[in-house]
Amino acid sequence: MSSTPTARPATSAAQGPRADLAPKVSAASGQHGTRKAYVPAHMRSCPAAATPAPATQTPVICYTHGQVLINGRHSIRGGVGVWFERSRHHHLNVAEPLPSMVRKDHKGESVKRAELWAIIRALQSAPADRSLTIITDSSYAVRAINDLVPLWESRRWRNCKRQPVANGDLIREVLQECDARRLRAGCKIKIELLSEDDVALDGWEEARE
Repeated sequence: MSSTPTARPATSAAQGPRADLAPKVSAASGQHGTRKAYVPAHMRSCPAAATPAPATQTPVICYTHGQVLINGRHSIRGGVGVWFERSRHHHLNVAEPLPSMVRKDHKGESVKRAELWAIIRALQSAPADRSLTIITDSSYAVRAINDLVPLWESRRWRNCKRQPVANGDLIREVLQECDARRLRAGCKIKIELLSEDDVALDGWEEARE
């Protein structure tokens, strides 16, 4: 006698797909979830792959200043200064003229560009494996980098008049330098406005000199 094969139970279509095989949807995709809030580059926490700076190390503090002198309509000269607070970092101090791409008179924006370039040079000159606090006297630079970047990014770097953001090239370079330091060593970057503290004023005076 031939044995009758045992029939396998049919899978009901009403049961739907298995839960463990259902595709996973990322909340960051924006299709089936809420998009994560933007966090400025220098304020983001370091990724798991990065090696964070030792907790025992205090941030390196430096002061920046940019200045231009306009002689006539087309003759623009200027320079930047970066002064590190600790004497062991004084060999990293910067005092140099502005590059031509920075000192161009972008409709009266030269001074602001000089201040942004000073911040970039501080980021480039500071120890690569240390967190950094940059103190500047430019309220424009601090507000642009800390507060306005999310708005400009949402507008694809256009202002309310749909024109390119003034000095957007240098602001984006600041963000890129912050990201590079964060990804390389888990460094945290703070960009702060100069206060009336005596020590801070002394540091800024050194940068200005």
